[in-house]
Amino acid sequence: MTQSAWKASAVLILFLVICFWPIFWSGGSLFPQPDVVYSTPSFGYQNDELEELLPWRTLTHRFLRQGEFPLWNPYAGLGMPLAANNQSGVFALTTWISLWIADAADAFSFGYLLILFLAAFAVYGFLQVNHCHIMSALLGAMLFIFQGSLWWDFSNYQPRNWAAIALFFLSMGLKRNQLFFPFAFLSIGFMFLSTNLQVAGYGLITLWIYLLVEISEMPESRSRFFWIAVHGTLAAILIGAVQIMATLELLQESTHTFSSSEISAGVIGPEDQLMLLLTYLGPVGICICIAGGFHHSKISRIFLILAVLVPILSSGISFHSSLNVDNNYYLMPFIFVTPILFGWGCETFWSQKRRICWFIVILLIFVLKIAALNLFLHWPEVSLFQTSASSAQLRNQLPRFRAVKKTIPSRLIRFQTQNDFARLSPNTFDELPDKSVRQELPPNLPVLSGFADLQIYDSFIPRRLTEWFTKMEPGTALRHPLDLRILCLKQLSTLTSPLFAQMSPEWLLSGEILDMPEWKLIYKMLPGTCLGNADPLYLYKNTNALPRASLSDSHGVVRISDYSANEICLQVSAEKDTDLILREMFYPGWKAFVDRETVPIYPEDQLFRKISVKKGNHTVVFRYRPKWLLPGIALSGIGLLGIISLFGWCRKIHIPKSERT
Repeated sequence: MTQSAWKASAVLILFLVICFWPIFWSGGSLFPQPDVVYSTPSFGYQNDELEELLPWRTLTHRFLRQGEFPLWNPYAGLGMPLAANNQSGVFALTTWISLWIADAADAFSFGYLLILFLAAFAVYGFLQVNHCHIMSALLGAMLFIFQGSLWWDFSNYQPRNWAAIALFFLSMGLKRNQLFFPFAFLSIGFMFLSTNLQVAGYGLITLWIYLLVEISEMPESRSRFFWIAVHGTLAAILIGAVQIMATLELLQESTHTFSSSEISAGVIGPEDQLMLLLTYLGPVGICICIAGGFHHSKISRIFLILAVLVPILSSGISFHSSLNVDNNYYLMPFIFVTPILFGWGCETFWSQKRRICWFIVILLIFVLKIAALNLFLHWPEVSLFQTSASSAQLRNQLPRFRAVKKTIPSRLIRFQTQNDFARLSPNTFDELPDKSVRQELPPNLPVLSGFADLQIYDSFIPRRLTEWFTKMEPGTALRHPLDLRILCLKQLSTLTSPLFAQMSPEWLLSGEILDMPEWKLIYKMLPGTCLGNADPLYLYKNTNALPRASLSDSHGVVRISDYSANEICLQVSAEKDTDLILREMFYPGWKAFVDRETVPIYPEDQLFRKISVKKGNHTVVFRYRPKWLLPGIALSGIGLLGIISLFGWCRKIHIPKSERT
């Protein structure tokens, strides 16, 4: 590493410490404080980091440290795939840091900061390779770190980080040494493994645009570079094959949040689009590049076109309800391209010796960032002191009740009283039916305390479960665009539904005292003991809960002897030939074995699993082995071999000095 690279590393580390000082100072994490997030009007009761990433990563963290490779999540609803959950499943590269760090929240924070530093250094290196001064390159890297919803929008940072790393290696391969090419496409492979496939595709397209622009100026080596790039791209996609195949099955079997025909997706208006763009500070990068002039005419113009077109296309796509998704996904190329434009613009200022612009530029970054952040949140009092929750705060969102001691996750349902709607915006829920309630705790957080949360918050929810919820509450469960992302029950009358009883709910957390004999009061939570708990909360146990596994005619005994992410083992004693019903999600990939002999699994009520067992004592094992697993691993292995072969190919190719810039 050169002396300038060491200096850049030191500056970037210092900048990361400054940006994330609440974490280093107080031993916190990158997850925001719950009281800040959930008292913010524009977010209401949803947040990806707290409700999706933290519980899912905690599960992955726990299973990996126990030596289990978790493909299934038994803690969400009646179970759902975990492997295809991007950023939180076992194929997301950063989750493997769990093997070295004991605390799940700390593992997430360290993994994020590590890849963020590598990506920022990659932006710095890319600008240096393109003949920018060290200060210009550092400013571009700093904008890369500081743009976006810095304090909680971490889920959308991972894809652009991998894209930035791949872009750096591509530039090094084209201009310094072709041995960097394999690292570029290996980074793309990790991008497909660790991120949303749609986002990874956008990143790959952006990288190819840069690649084609560069090789167009190398007539003697154009064909050679092109075929190296084709070879590397195919190998990179193959590396991500296991994640791609898992995601395709998930898409087929689940309801996507914003593409379902059952709902009318909301449209992001021009004002919200403008706030989103300001939050990412993309206009700063574009304006600086234009004001300073083009340091590299051809490449910088291509990147400028990308930076202008991407948000425009994003805005246009969002108006089509069937394609409406989080605009951060569409802005991913935009938010790693604009810091590069910013660096090129700063380089022109530097070369023209307009040094006063440095102070103005740095001031613009911080002032506009804080202003845009507060505008986007509609919450002007957010400060850096409030943006990091400690690991203890996160782990203790739900008290760990002593009454809950089981080898299998206890299923919990949560309700809140009608009176609490008065604290919400009147436009949040309209035309509420009588006796309506909403969730008291953010969905999925009970997972941290060992509960299986029947109410889910995730981008993909098994279609069978959404249909079941709709049957329990016709016209209510899916009446709002976010209802498919936050799948919850809203009426206390649902407690008496036979369909609800079939899900074998064991615990109920309510904001009011229930007058139902089958629900026994076990625990009273005082105000302030858990998230959003302004009034006392009551934990009830269902004394009439159906067993998780039972025989259809009740002539016999079933006992669950082992329960894990990918396998459930039962001991069955049947008095006659009968059916065994397991109240877990019926989903492709599950196989059943009775005394080590394979038996077919049938859907019970289109939701649960059912198998036939003969009279006598048996050991029954349900094992999750999806069809895509072995072919996906094999294809990913072939992709890795392709990258290794690319090393050998590039090693044999000599770049004439005349081609190096």
